[in-house]
Amino acid sequence: MCRLIALSVNDVNLLRNALLKLREAARLDPMGPSGVVNHSDGWGLALLKGNPKDGVLIQYRSTKPIYKDAGFEALVGALNGNDTYSGVAHVLNAEDKNVVSDLTVHPASAHVNDGELYVVHNGVVDKVKVYEHLRRRYGVALRVDQLNDTYILTQLIARVYDDLGTLGSALGELAELTRVNGWLKSALNMGLMLVKLSQVEVYATTMYDESVLNNERRRKYYNLFVVKSSLGNLVVSSTLVKSYGLGGEYVNEIEPGREELIYCAVNPIDVKCAEA
Repeated sequence: MCRLIALSVNDVNLLRNALLKLREAARLDPMGPSGVVNHSDGWGLALLKGNPKDGVLIQYRSTKPIYKDAGFEALVGALNGNDTYSGVAHVLNAEDKNVVSDLTVHPASAHVNDGELYVVHNGVVDKVKVYEHLRRRYGVALRVDQLNDTYILTQLIARVYDDLGTLGSALGELAELTRVNGWLKSALNMGLMLVKLSQVEVYATTMYDESVLNNERRRKYYNLFVVKSSLGNLVVSSTLVKSYGLGGEYVNEIEPGREELIYCAVNPIDVKCAEA
């Protein structure tokens, strides 16, 4: 169980506000599927300030809770300027706390042919099954016992992207692989940032298995919200909107249907969603 943000905004104050609400959601999350929870197993973000050519890439990951990490205050305090900020952020409540490490705190990252991919994830997929496909199809060898599902999933998305050439196509292929191979255990809620030499792309995805679709409290916990304003756009986990009041000129809940992955391209002007 985790909370995430995928964003592309033109206002640093909107970014700060979203990150502060992410911290509060980590400290006290009243929307947990079984009651109040906290997200204390670490946090991280990847942000591009400006454009890939002459902008600044900000990365931070820690196994400390975001609400106990002095690095959070320093990072938020250093955010400035009127540039576009694009990126993803995440607080972790790990399913398997034995594999929490500097390597497995989100965002996970992977090199692709034309850049770098960053992924945050809320939900669970079968990491062994995903790895078996990754090993068979691409010959990748990993220590699965030391890694989480997000790290392994990121390596797969990167290689599918290299095969197909666009992130939207890669997410469509991931949806089909997930359905056919039975990888999904709860949700495939992701925030992704792809940084290339010429451009940056931000996406959010959501997909549920039957255990989420058939349980209203779990579904409301996992639901993502599109938050739009004249200052930029975000896709965020439910707690930030429902419990901590993150809002904009337009706020809309995303609820996927059975075996359906919804993927949304996020930019400062709009959020455009499609089904796969």
